[in-house]
Amino acid sequence: MTIIVLSVPSWAHHSVSQIFNADKATTLTGVLTKIEWINPHMSVFMDVKDASGKVVNWHIEFAPLNTLSAKGIDKKTLDLVSTYVIDVWPARNGSAYATGRTLTLPNGRKLDVADSLYWQSSEKR
Repeated sequence: MTIIVLSVPSWAHHSVSQIFNADKATTLTGVLTKIEWINPHMSVFMDVKDASGKVVNWHIEFAPLNTLSAKGIDKKTLDLVSTYVIDVWPARNGSAYATGRTLTLPNGRKLDVADSLYWQSSEKR
């Protein structure tokens, strides 16, 4: 008999309120360096200048692909050239990791990129 054990990253099923701090909402502005259209959550990586002028590459998690698709967000929505504004809840550990709330496109249009069902369940703590 053979037993196969699969390793799943611990963040795949994290409690949002334990990882991200909704009390410290912040806004990030910068150019995307990478876009990952994969489940369980779509991710973008964005270069953002910190208070000292140093460029920090943020990993920002968005809602799952099916949720974003239902909101009209697809691969044509984002590029690696334009400047975007993303309202986020940052990681509690102070790293450059966050979950997105709203994304403002270069034309000023705001899009909801939060996984609202995820947050509603975590707010019942």
